[in-house]
Amino acid sequence: MKMVLVDEQAALLPLGRTGMEGAMLVRAPVVVAALRGYFELLWSRAVPVEGESADLSAEQGSVLRLVLTGMTDAAIARHLGVSERTVRRHVGTLLDRFGVTNRVALAAAAVREGLVD
Repeated sequence: MKMVLVDEQAALLPLGRTGMEGAMLVRAPVVVAALRGYFELLWSRAVPVEGESADLSAEQGSVLRLVLTGMTDAAIARHLGVSERTVRRHVGTLLDRFGVTNRVALAAAAVREGLVD
């Protein structure tokens, strides 16, 4: 889930997983405050990354960036021209490398490690 906080009174929320479908502008300060609180709660519960910084292969880096956009394994496979099984293997390797169990925690770990902007 993504959100762009414009200011204390407005936020943008994507309509789909990739954001390509458009976005919804929320201009109710009470709703924006509630969304901000929700996102901060999610961030505070993110799994910390332990150990050395992960060195990723080019393929793993590509898969990671596409996972962070919210793409499914099938969509990533089509985009990269590889099999879905290959994508699942890379995602599994990334989850193991960062010591996390889901894609949300993987995203938090990648950001903390400075692997994505």
